[in-house]
Amino acid sequence: MIVVANILAAIGALSVLAAAGLVVLALLAQRTERRRLRSNRDHRATRPAERVAADPAMWSDFFLDHDLHKVIKPPEEWR
Repeated sequence: MIVVANILAAIGALSVLAAAGLVVLALLAQRTERRRLRSNRDHRATRPAERVAADPAMWSDFFLDHDLHKVIKPPEEWR
């Protein structure tokens, strides 16, 4: 009976470790995606001003960076 309990405890511990590993991998993937999006946004910001003025994505980035989406409803074309 003790052997079965030890085996079940080991299986439970491995399950918890596997779940924690998946959570860590998901968080790392999310961080990588945010860094990639930030890099793309920074690249767009280096473009000439006249192109930025015509680019809805730049306005969308400004809107999100300054938390205006919490105060003002975003335009339909940004969705």
